[in-house]
This record gives sequence, C-alpha cells and structure tokens, in this order.
Amino acid sequence: MYSFTTMTPHQQALLHMFHQAPVNKFFQHITLRFELDQAAVELPILPEYMHAGGSLHGALYMKLLDDAAYFSAALLESSRFLLTAGFALDFYRPVHGGVLTATGKVKGQEGKSILAASTLTDEDGNLVARGHGRFVPGNGLLLETPLYISGLPSN
Repeated sequence: MYSFTTMTPHQQALLHMFHQAPVNKFFQHITLRFELDQAAVELPILPEYMHAGGSLHGALYMKLLDDAAYFSAALLESSRFLLTAGFALDFYRPVHGGVLTATGKVKGQEGKSILAASTLTDEDGNLVARGHGRFVPGNGLLLETPLYISGLPSN
C-alpha cells in the first residue's frame, strides 16, 4: 500500500489522512505517493466509474487532478488544513479503462494562497487532462485533525 521509510512525519500524516478519508473508500486501490516536491495520485479505472456514454465521469478527472495539486501544496503547509479555493481543468481525451496517474506540483504562492497545477495521464503516458488550483489555509489546525494526528509516527 504505502511505505513510511523515507518520509517526513508530515508526509506520513498526509498520506495516512488521504488513505483514511471517508471519500476514498469509494475508490478501490487509489494511492498517493510523494516524489520530491510532487504528489502523485493513481487510480485503476473500474466500470462503475463510467458515465452512461461509456467513458470516465468528469468528476473523477476533477478528483484526481485536485487531489494531486492539493497534496503537492499540502507539502508546504504543515500547520493548517488547506482548502481548495478554486480549481479549473481542461479535458483532452476520454478514458475507457486502464490506470490513471495525476501528478501535482506547486507553481508559486500569492499571499497566503498556494498555486499548484496537475496533469492526468493514462498508463501509456498520454495526457488526458490538466488542472490548476489555488489552495488556502483554513481555520482548522492539522494537529486538531484526527486523521492527520493518527498518521503521525509515535515518539
């Protein structure tokens, strides 16, 4: 599933928070990993993720792109829970199956906002969609977020 061997305590807690989030129980085999200053979310596409036309529902494009951009931004914010303040995406091709990978990277900061972008590719490396968003610190502290706290390594 995931390994904590070379991650910081913050990365470990973020990873735990992602995998234990109630919404992710709907997505079989969804994974998150950190690579340097990036976050990557991977999801095998199942038939139940399709819309009536037989292609992947756009909500899944949004989720994967937002999660990758969000967690790349969250790598920079270790005290407050981030909120997605805005997100835009562009679709390039339909998806009918396989495995998708969304990779997010921070592009900059504007005041308290963290700007991050993400790409979504299929298992052949084809670009499926792009997204970019603005993430802002919320009022909630990470150290008051149960799923974050429970992911911190024991001292």
